[in-house]
Order: sequence, then C-alpha cells, then structure tokens
Amino acid sequence: MVGSKDLRGEALSLESLEVGAHPLIEPLLERLGLRELLSQALGAPDRRVKLAPVDSALVLVRNFTLCRHPLYGMPQWVRRVVPAQLGLEPEQVELLNDDRLGRTLDKVFAADRRSCVTRLIVHMAREFGLDLERLHNDSTSITFSGEYAERPARDPKRPPVRIAHGHNKNVAPGYMWRQPIEGLPPSSARACAAHISASATVRAGTP
Repeated sequence: MVGSKDLRGEALSLESLEVGAHPLIEPLLERLGLRELLSQALGAPDRRVKLAPVDSALVLVRNFTLCRHPLYGMPQWVRRVVPAQLGLEPEQVELLNDDRLGRTLDKVFAADRRSCVTRLIVHMAREFGLDLERLHNDSTSITFSGEYAERPARDPKRPPVRIAHGHNKNVAPGYMWRQPIEGLPPSSARACAAHISASATVRAGTP
C-alpha cells in the first residue's frame, strides 16, 4: 500500500494484487464441475457459516494446483490474490484462516470421497472426450515415519486404513497403497491397509 493525495488533498492508496495463472485454470475448474461435485459431497452448509466449505475447498484446490502453500501460509497467499480469481468476495478474504481450512479438510475426509472422485472422472472423460478403454493398474505406496497409536474410527462403518511397519511396494507386506480396481473406471481408487497386497486385491476384484 502506497499513500498519496489527489489534487484536492484527499488521501489515495494503491493496492497491488496478483492475478497469476488463475485465469488459465478457472475454465478447467468450470468444465470439471468441481463446485457442484464438492457441494454434493460436502452437503448443504450451515446457515450460520459465513464462508461455505465448498468455497474454502475450492481455494485449497486452486492453491494446490498453482503453488502448494501449507495451511498456515494460506491466509497470506489469499490476501495477495484478486478475490474474484479465488471465487471469493472481498469481505470473505479475512475469513480464510488455517483453522477454517482445517475444518474444511475434516469435512472432505468425512465425505464419500471415492464416489466424488469417480463422478469427477466420469464427467471429465465425457467433457474432454477421454478414451477409457485401457486400464493402467498402478499402485503407489505411502510412507509414514514415527509411531501412530490405534485410534477408534470416527464412523464404525468406515474404519480407517491401518498403518503398519514394513517397506514400500512388494518388498514386504507392511505398506499402504492406492490401487485402481479392474472393472471400474481407471481412475477409481481406494486406500488399503498395510497387510493387503496389490496382486491379491486385483485378483479378488475388491470393490
């Protein structure tokens, strides 16, 4: 902000905000229908909430696509960008903080992410004319460090995956991975517990 005065002696100010690559990704987000998909997945917002979870979720998507700031750095990043490029009104910018974004991620975690991702990919394939005749079967392990005590599931019907000691890929059975399943769209994926092997899941056709 730079202070100055006009010809009448009244104070003026200059505000510099970024546009960046947002105009490039916005048409893609619109064609993907992310707002509608996330609205369905996250459910109707509480009327008392000043910023809907879908709005903060889309801010996270834009940040992850362009620059990947940690949650604690998001408020500073948001204030540097033209609000309209983030799908926000100017008065909503100050509502973005790491606590609110954390609560949004909690809602995303509790949502039916698998169905949401499958709907997204099916829509994307139709919108962009993608060929899904071939299935690319690729598992990816996720490594964790430290000790993780057993915690009860938030939803007994959806227990979390189990983290166990071991090595990545097929070196040892102690790994966690995401695996496309034969017979479903190539993008359909799930997180599996450490004791489940990729080959066994594909042979069994685990849903």
